Amino acid sequence: MTAAGERVLPALTTATIQRYPPNPAEVALKILADPNIAFLLFIVGVIGIVAEVYHPGAIAPGVVGAISLVLAFIALGNLPTNWGAAGLLGLSLLLFLLELHLSSHGVLGIGGVIAFLMGGFLLFAPMTPVAPVYTTIEVSPWLLLAGGGLLAAFFLLALRVGLRARRLPVRDPLGHLNGALGIAASPLGPAGTVVVGHEHWSAVAEDGSIERGASVEIVAREGLRLRVRRAAPAMPPAQPSGEPPARQERGSIGVAGVGGGDR
Repeated sequence: MTAAGERVLPALTTATIQRYPPNPAEVALKILADPNIAFLLFIVGVIGIVAEVYHPGAIAPGVVGAISLVLAFIALGNLPTNWGAAGLLGLSLLLFLLELHLSSHGVLGIGGVIAFLMGGFLLFAPMTPVAPVYTTIEVSPWLLLAGGGLLAAFFLLALRVGLRARRLPVRDPLGHLNGALGIAASPLGPAGTVVVGHEHWSAVAEDGSIERGASVEIVAREGLRLRVRRAAPAMPPAQPSGEPPARQERGSIGVAGVGGGDR
């Protein structure tokens, strides 16, 4: 527009078009800005974090899950995200973690799957009407159902393994002490100390007093105290029937005659 108020279009006949390729960061953000990619990263993150909590020390699932969750939230920040639905996704992760620590018999896991499906369905749903000229952004229903089914199968498997583990008998890690032999490290009258397998234990003698250094047998364990009794003396091995006892053979000693033989 000129000073006189006239509108003048610039001459574009000699203009050239210059194209600037996107840098690697812009390419990565373009890939992450796909709603299906963002939702898939969230699924991988949830499974990785839950697997790390279920198997502490595995490290790899936790690292992959944490990176996937961070990338998922970066992608959600570049999309028209319904943060209430994102809160439902976060609630599903919390319910999944609680399912691993509380005996809810699958109630928390089912609630997590429902919150996951509702959050994914409403994740990019606009709160106000959108003009039809704009492209609709949504998560693929097939990906949503596949992700929900995968999480449900994972937690059903975890629930089955947990219920099977609860039916197993409780093993006493110190049950091997019953019937073991030890040495009285101090006089037992009746309380004292015994040594069992290079370990010192407080002990109480059942049959009166036991002198120091005597061999003892563990009868039972009561917390951190052992009940012991004097160990029975070792019995000699039995002889086979019909066979006389072994007789010690004496070696004959030849004595040379002094001053010659018989005369």
